[in-house]
Amino acid sequence: TGTLALEIKRQIKLFYVSVFSPTPDIRETLGDAIETALGSSIYLQFADGTSAPIFYKGINEQDMHEKNIIYQRDLVWTIEYPSMIYSTGTEIQSIYANIN
Repeated sequence: TGTLALEIKRQIKLFYVSVFSPTPDIRETLGDAIETALGSSIYLQFADGTSAPIFYKGINEQDMHEKNIIYQRDLVWTIEYPSMIYSTGTEIQSIYANIN
């Protein structure tokens, strides 16, 4: 007995990591560290054995909360992942045929 897997569709989702900091320098340091860590990954591995490619899309910095001393950086990636259905199947070990 084994498990059969069938990919029924692929999905592309945006993935945001947001950094909020009290100074632009801290925002840059944290943002660069996160960008480096995720940038070295080309694929995410999921618990079901599937994987998804990661594509870097860019950053968005916001200083609109500067009066409240909040500096924001959004790092944006896309992840393309499969939706799977699973079923149980019987493995064929050998086939015997008598040909006359």
